[in-house]
Amino acid sequence: MSRTASFWLAFALLFSGVMMIWQIWKQQRSRPLATSEVLRSASEPRPADKQQAWIHDFQLTERSGRIFDSGKEMPGQVWVTSVFFSSCNKSCRQQNAIVQELQNRFRKQQVRFLSITCDPQTDTPDQLRSYARQFDADPQRWLFLSGDLQYIRRIAAERFEIAADNDEKLGPGHSDQFTVTDKWGNNRGRFIWHDSGAVDALEQLVGELLAEVEDPAKKTAVTDVAAGGLKVEEGPPEPTLVTPADK
Repeated sequence: MSRTASFWLAFALLFSGVMMIWQIWKQQRSRPLATSEVLRSASEPRPADKQQAWIHDFQLTERSGRIFDSGKEMPGQVWVTSVFFSSCNKSCRQQNAIVQELQNRFRKQQVRFLSITCDPQTDTPDQLRSYARQFDADPQRWLFLSGDLQYIRRIAAERFEIAADNDEKLGPGHSDQFTVTDKWGNNRGRFIWHDSGAVDALEQLVGELLAEVEDPAKKTAVTDVAAGGLKVEEGPPEPTLVTPADK
């Protein structure tokens, strides 16, 4: 084999290796959190002092640059919350395409959507505005939020029971679920977004919550819908996280 042919063969092998590494990195960037990561994310944000309250009301920066105050803005409407990051080119885009469908489905009703980034360093308000436009996100009804990462991790886990992380080696990650919150701030359901049956159940629950005229009080039925079955837990749950199927 000539030197020229050997050179180009070596170059082709090197290029193939680089592309393979890039594809692996890209898949990691789009990963859902594995079971161990979900458990770690669930445990780390817990307040060290047992007397310290879990986060309920919170403030984050919306893509418009204004401060979103959950205590003032969430009451009176049904909310669907999820975690994402804009540089995730596969699963997060699919997830937000589902949110877009839900936005259109409930366009004339009191349903709003929160998408919270787990990569706030990248997802500045400018970046979130550009990203939101790709999904025709109504700025009054579908909000994109960012802030301090550790605060976001606590909000996701303690308020919405969603795992969120940003590992130095693996990059951002989160559990693949939507959390539905009623007009009185009760989390009423957790749904895996890539299970069509779960999304149907989410739509049904949202319809039921829209029809409610009084607070179901402190005893709330929380529904976990995952690929494979339906589980109903009675009573206010200890904040836990849905574990997505490892991919």
